[in-house]
Amino acid sequence: MACCCAAARAAAGDRSAPRNRQIAAALGAHAASRGRTLLELAFSWLASRPAVASVIAGATSPEQVRANAAAVGFRLTDADLHEIDRLAPLPPGAPGA
Repeated sequence: MACCCAAARAAAGDRSAPRNRQIAAALGAHAASRGRTLLELAFSWLASRPAVASVIAGATSPEQVRANAAAVGFRLTDADLHEIDRLAPLPPGAPGA
């Protein structure tokens, strides 16, 4: 997913870090405007992708387990999915692009 990958690359400090931070911030703002977290947005986006059979998440604390469980019930609308595609377009040739 663009938002998760962008955040990971930004943390790693690669050359695309500034753009990825912008994407992560825009996606975070979009999630917050709907009263959701970036985690909930990411889980729902992944679950909406035809190529994704299952969303697998790890947790190292009870709080993360609760957040992961809460994210499962959230479903993005078609309008949300279109906005995410606008904010974080998949590169040409990427699966699902």
